[in-house]
Amino acid sequence: MISPGTIFPGMVFGLAFRNIWARPVRTSLAVLGMTVAIFAMVSLFSVSAGLNRVVNSTLDRVPGLIAMQRGAPIPLFSTIPSSWKEEIEKMPHVTTVVADCWARVNIINGKTIISPPRLLCGTDIARRNQLRTTLYKGDVYEGRFLSEEDVGKPHIVISKSVAEEFKVKVGDPLEVNGLKFTIVGLYHTGSLLLDVALLTDIDVFRALTGFNPGIVSSLYIEHDQGKEKASELAAVIQKRFTDREWGIYKASTILTIAQQVTTTSTENPVQSAMNNLDKMFKGSPPASSQPKASVSPRLEMESPLEVKPAEQWASRIDSFTEDLDLFLFLMTSIGVFIAVVQVINTMLMSVTERVIEFGILRANGWSVGNVVLLVVSESAFLGAVGGFFGSAFGWIAVQVINHNFPDRVQLYAGPELLVYSITFSILMGILGGLYPAYWAATRSPMDAIRRG
Repeated sequence: MISPGTIFPGMVFGLAFRNIWARPVRTSLAVLGMTVAIFAMVSLFSVSAGLNRVVNSTLDRVPGLIAMQRGAPIPLFSTIPSSWKEEIEKMPHVTTVVADCWARVNIINGKTIISPPRLLCGTDIARRNQLRTTLYKGDVYEGRFLSEEDVGKPHIVISKSVAEEFKVKVGDPLEVNGLKFTIVGLYHTGSLLLDVALLTDIDVFRALTGFNPGIVSSLYIEHDQGKEKASELAAVIQKRFTDREWGIYKASTILTIAQQVTTTSTENPVQSAMNNLDKMFKGSPPASSQPKASVSPRLEMESPLEVKPAEQWASRIDSFTEDLDLFLFLMTSIGVFIAVVQVINTMLMSVTERVIEFGILRANGWSVGNVVLLVVSESAFLGAVGGFFGSAFGWIAVQVINHNFPDRVQLYAGPELLVYSITFSILMGILGGLYPAYWAATRSPMDAIRRG
């Protein structure tokens, strides 16, 4: 008779390892199920991790303040009066204010642009060249950045990805939304969020898009305050415009567009949608002729202008990625649940086939805890192997996707995600082995031998 005290964990783990590989086909199927589930987890969660990584690395390069219409998610959807620029420039501690207008690029050289998206940026060239920030200007690797000699001329600076996609270089023509530009420079920031822009003079932009001359999309504000006081200056600027009559952006604007599309019977629905989007992006000061859904009533004492340092704008992305993580977890939970059920099934079949073995072990001094540890160790091993292979294959998939589609996605499967995935897989394996372990451990030695 072996006393319980002589049963060492190492003995249990060794026996568990041998038991697992005694039935290779069944073990392989259980490991495969867990591998697929963890592979999906790593692949999907790398989307939100990559988005966070891109946003943080991008906003680190933007030290100033960004001003947009309150409620607008990005400058593309924002419209604010251009006269506010002059007011802000006169405020203490403000050094330079650059007005930008943004519009989606629909067609380049006759090709319809869907993914990746491209955005045309009309910028105040003189003011932009006064900035201390070298974003775009410092990233030009061929040709030059826009200068005052480009004011009023259809000259454009494009990203490396656009140049490679359309096989163009400095000096070549480029037709954007029906207007022929001449490429004067190529830039490359390495950020998916920044390399979508095609930059031109703001007056040329207005002529091309019909953008209301009284409005702009956003303002970039450089100041002489330190980073620690940037938020204070932003609050002062916002307060300045508290009493202004200007609408707050609402996402429900898109619902108005959808309604307009469905009620247009004589026009192509796609063309109708593009026309309505075009009108929305060009924007105009709130008036009775505008759809009521385009702006929301402004709360008392709330500024229609939202001014924040770049890192605070990132909080919106953080909130979005948190929701995205929850959605992705719900998606992967289905696969994980199936994998856990498969582990439970595998372990139940294993313990029922070895009921005599458990009876003999109990009769020779194995305690209930020893038996539970044995079975749970086997299921944890299934989870560990499945987690390792799932994480490895997920990491490889992320690298392959990033390599083949560098201008479309930037996924990131970092060490934290991989360790989390393997740990989660082990825990799910343990969970899958608890019931079979309980069933095996609660059989009395003689009953187990008789049942066998």
